[in-house]
Amino acid sequence: MKNIMLIVIGALLFFLFFLNPSFIVMQTQQVVLTQLGKPIKTIYEPGLYFKVPFLQETRYFDNRLLDYDAAPA
Repeated sequence: MKNIMLIVIGALLFFLFFLNPSFIVMQTQQVVLTQLGKPIKTIYEPGLYFKVPFLQETRYFDNRLLDYDAAPA
């Protein structure tokens, strides 16, 4: 029983500290990183990035929608 509790606590700590601070930006996305609701960084390049857990938040935008520039009607 004690070993099961240690495994559960270890798994929770792993998910909390190692998976929460990392995020992936795909080629068709760009991300605005906000800290306490204020934008601090825009990421345009695809890849694996890290953030400060509980303080920073990611907002994803699709590049395919932002690249189109229509001629005035």
